Amino acid sequence: MPRVLAFESFRKAIEAGPGADAALRDVAALAHKIAGAAEVVGYPNAGEFSAALETSILRGFAAGATVAGIWREAAPLFERLLDEMECILDA
Repeated sequence: MPRVLAFESFRKAIEAGPGADAALRDVAALAHKIAGAAEVVGYPNAGEFSAALETSILRGFAAGATVAGIWREAAPLFERLLDEMECILDA
């Protein structure tokens, strides 16, 4: 639950504007942590979605895309990950 709340906090910061760059980097960092651990503890979908989210964000930054552009591409992956995490919590 704390990670879901952290992601929601990052989303608010990204959508608010000020601090969006740092919040997007925080999303990538947390997604990286989840990707590394999720499959090991039996949640391969969460690991896959996390890795895809992190990759999308890092590629955007590497390509010099705007934060808004990166978020536009990453938001659907972000939603899939949150949905998966909420399903895990409900189980």
